[in-house]
Amino acid sequence: MEFFGIGYLELLFILVIMLLVLGPHEISKIAQSAGRFLNRLYKSEEWRAIIQTSRKLRNLPHELAQKAELDEIRDIHQSLQQAGCQFEEEMKTARYDIRALDDELQVQNKSGTNSEDVIQTLETKGVAADSPSFPKKT
Repeated sequence: MEFFGIGYLELLFILVIMLLVLGPHEISKIAQSAGRFLNRLYKSEEWRAIIQTSRKLRNLPHELAQKAELDEIRDIHQSLQQAGCQFEEEMKTARYDIRALDDELQVQNKSGTNSEDVIQTLETKGVAADSPSFPKKT
């Protein structure tokens, strides 16, 4: 494990050099002042703000992904609603075509007319010749 890019052996080496240069009495004073500084730092509002900002930055990618997914879901929902409306309109048209075809077939059965006459009658009533419910010429 490294601390600021410094490994355990390097840290131990620095401490030994400090002990030789400063002496044991100065090192204890430096350690006390460093402890006080760190204590004040951890209790300060600035440190809390830094920690809070750091947490927010760590969670930011997750939050952005959630918002992007919500936007995607909304777009998919809208496109499905539009497709549903189009499908309903097509179903209404198909129902109308089927009813018209059924009515004409009933008339044909009663009157004995041939299928080509029925097809011409349906075309004049507005039933689409390319619809699946339109009878094929035989």
